[in-house]
Amino acid sequence: MTFQLALIVIICGLAIATNGAGKPITCCQQTSRQPIKGRITGYIFQEEALPCVKAVIFYSNGKIICSNPKMPWVKTKIERFESSQ
Repeated sequence: MTFQLALIVIICGLAIATNGAGKPITCCQQTSRQPIKGRITGYIFQEEALPCVKAVIFYSNGKIICSNPKMPWVKTKIERFESSQ
């Protein structure tokens, strides 16, 4: 009985860790407050859906940066990117 319970707990833990679909979670689970110094090549908005947080995902120099959409520098970065397009 104890073995079966332990096995069920392990299986449930693995299902949660892989988002239930056998895939690792691929979203921003936290954001950075640090301004991005590099050139932005694109961005998307991510809505909150646990474990993912509300974020602006910037693409810069081949990297993905998760940023807090409430930060003033994030809004400025988006405005500058849009005006350059």
